[in-house]
Amino acid sequence: RNLDLIVTNWHQSRGNFLFLNTMSPYVSENVENSIEKISVFPNPNKGSFSIQTSYSDILIKIFDVSGRLIKRQNSKYVRLEKDGIYFIQIHHRTKLLHSEKIVVTR
Repeated sequence: RNLDLIVTNWHQSRGNFLFLNTMSPYVSENVENSIEKISVFPNPNKGSFSIQTSYSDILIKIFDVSGRLIKRQNSKYVRLEKDGIYFIQIHHRTKLLHSEKIVVTR
């Protein structure tokens, strides 16, 4: 499965443009099958969201749409400064438990 990124009209003073980039998904690891339900909410959000899980020692990684790691933390409360689409990975020890797209819009 591929991911399509389409950006239009990003430079208003020079007219309309269309940019299409098709790429493979950023996640190359297998998500651990878990009975544990993990919730990321709210989504979409205004820059702040929470992760609900019974695991106490988690690692959260957040990537931008280009696959660049922009945040790494252990807190279940996340704050992002810029609007956009992000991808979150939730790890417990060495296992990837959950992966999800996050939308930040103010």
